[in-house]
Amino acid sequence: MKKSSLFVLLLLTLAGFSSCTKEIKFKGEQTDPKLVLYSLARAGEPLEVEISNSAFFLDAGPVENYSSLIRREEGSVKLYVNDNSVPYYLTYREPVMIDVDGDGLPDYQNLPKAPLYYDSTYVPAEGDRLRLVASFPGFDEVSAEVQVPVCTALEVNSAAGRESEGGEMYSYRYYDLTLTVHRGLDPQCYYGIRPYVWMEYTYDEGTDSTTFSWDLQSDDFLFQGNGSGMDQLTQLLNDDDVSMLFADSKIPAADYTFRCNFYGYNADYLRDNGVLAVKYYLIFTTMTPDLYYYRTSLATANGDSSFSLFSEATSIYSNVLGGYGCFCAASAKKIALDL
Repeated sequence: MKKSSLFVLLLLTLAGFSSCTKEIKFKGEQTDPKLVLYSLARAGEPLEVEISNSAFFLDAGPVENYSSLIRREEGSVKLYVNDNSVPYYLTYREPVMIDVDGDGLPDYQNLPKAPLYYDSTYVPAEGDRLRLVASFPGFDEVSAEVQVPVCTALEVNSAAGRESEGGEMYSYRYYDLTLTVHRGLDPQCYYGIRPYVWMEYTYDEGTDSTTFSWDLQSDDFLFQGNGSGMDQLTQLLNDDDVSMLFADSKIPAADYTFRCNFYGYNADYLRDNGVLAVKYYLIFTTMTPDLYYYRTSLATANGDSSFSLFSEATSIYSNVLGGYGCFCAASAKKIALDL
């Protein structure tokens, strides 16, 4: 047989094998849909709640095919504060109307398949004990509790710009900070710190303002493995005004002083070049362990290849009874830096 004939036969054989498929039936336990509740109670800010439902992974398929089973007209979301028997009924937030397809007509930014969002007229305060209860037809009732932490005291002992070896750094420079943190009331809390700069400037014959965040760095043992500049939580917790993260249990004494630094805009240079006002601030956040555990598990899941057959399964932290999700809390202080 000629070589060309053997080659054609080999191609036909490979094509035959590649077209063979076998359907494998799933014999494991199939989970029923459950309510999913997410909320972060921030001291001094109105409470917002997100409600959705889970779906069995073989039924859900791609995310774009997800279909909500919640009938909001028949459900309710209630908030209990400090064991008060009279609840606050949270109000459903209508989706924002914008022109998505450019036809001049408003469309829903949040599609009907998206989670439901609720707002409360109640503003959480430090020390409040909060309990959320959500009930919808066809699902088990879900609930979760949290106590808003009291923000721990943080003092700024010194803050100064550092000159580089090459002289003036023009629009950027290093800033060194010496801070003292005090042990909080709850040894189970976690803390985060982030600096940011606020600028006011002239724009189109008017004035405008903007803010920029910066990451802190420190080689102090307090941050080792708990959210230092090299930890994955640096980027993970950006939404919570956190750059460096550490636990209260790591603080070795009632008062502990440490040094840190960040590389940001040169405030003097900006003032000398037409910026009307430049101010640096620190946001110091005290958070419950629930927030830390949830974000840590989420980082692990996002860090793995979720689409790989060989990746390890990751359980996302949940503290919701009867369903899934997380109800956590945080409080924060804004501290002005004299820079």
